Amino acid sequence: MSRLRRTALTALVIAAGSLAACSNASVEPDNRVALPAKAEKIVSLSPTATETLFAIGAGKQVIAVDDQSNYPKEAPRTKLSSFNLSVEAVAKYKPDLVVMAFD
Repeated sequence: MSRLRRTALTALVIAAGSLAACSNASVEPDNRVALPAKAEKIVSLSPTATETLFAIGAGKQVIAVDDQSNYPKEAPRTKLSSFNLSVEAVAKYKPDLVVMAFD
């Protein structure tokens, strides 16, 4: 499997897990996650997710990224840390969607 496909697949799994945790999201019978509306304000707490969001054309919706996301250049870098996560710091951005990864 190519690196791009692995990255895209990883991002989709991360996004699905994040979306499933949203109170307004629903999981469809075929395991798709449905949001009531398009996420307009996304916070990414994973370098891989940040790169993938920009690669799939969602860069304009990304309002903040973690301090480890260094690509692409136009990603809106912040002091948010995915290693020492502060829910309050993320909530200040009032995101519709937060994408993160767990090892």
